[in-house]
Amino acid sequence: MTEDEVNAQLEADKKQLGDDFETFIAQQGQTESLYKKSLELKLMQEKALVEDVEVTEDEIKAEYENIKNEIQARHIVVKDEETAKKVKAELETGKDFAKVAKEYSIEQAAQTTGGDLGWFNKATNMDQQFLEGAFALKKNVISDPIQSSFGYHIIEVTDKREIKESYEDKKAELEKQLKLAKANTSTLLTKVAKMIKDADIKIKDEDIKTALDEFLAAAETNTTTEDADTSTEERKKVNNYSYKKRKGLSFYAF
Repeated sequence: MTEDEVNAQLEADKKQLGDDFETFIAQQGQTESLYKKSLELKLMQEKALVEDVEVTEDEIKAEYENIKNEIQARHIVVKDEETAKKVKAELETGKDFAKVAKEYSIEQAAQTTGGDLGWFNKATNMDQQFLEGAFALKKNVISDPIQSSFGYHIIEVTDKREIKESYEDKKAELEKQLKLAKANTSTLLTKVAKMIKDADIKIKDEDIKTALDEFLAAAETNTTTEDADTSTEERKKVNNYSYKKRKGLSFYAF
């Protein structure tokens, strides 16, 4: 992991958070230098995970197609189709969408959001039937009941847009995301430990050094355990090595 890669990610995070960057790292109990070290370790973990993973150009292009169009929508979800039809009828008389959502929706969040879902794309982690139904709608049209695994939805798309970034702009980011999604997380401990040792990372902060030492020790234990004929419970303890956070610096293991 090069200094340039870490600095590039740091600048990207600053750009994304804008004026809120200092507040964000303060809330995490971090200084900028500590946040940068955290980024270095995070990027190292990601690099270790994807080093043997391959994705095709077609896969990347398909993912771009999923994200390039976004919609802003709101919905009301109920348990049965009959109630959904009643909700649609009330909305078509001109009743306020948020008020109807608070009255009928079985989604707890609707009590504060009024059913507003904000902006999302086809790659958003939502029920597939819901996504297909929502993206098939025209703007400002109240849908018929759309069934999903959560119930029956009445959806209204309030706006549509296409992202500004081209395929080439997003290609590297999407490739990384796809590789991480395919990665075998069970090998993370051993891979990252090797990278950390090979990089000969020096950490002066005692709390952070302790957390890192625990991470490396868990990796060694993991290797030893896999070589031995151990019980299922022992393997579980190693593979479920917990998330560690010391003074805002995060270490993840799966």
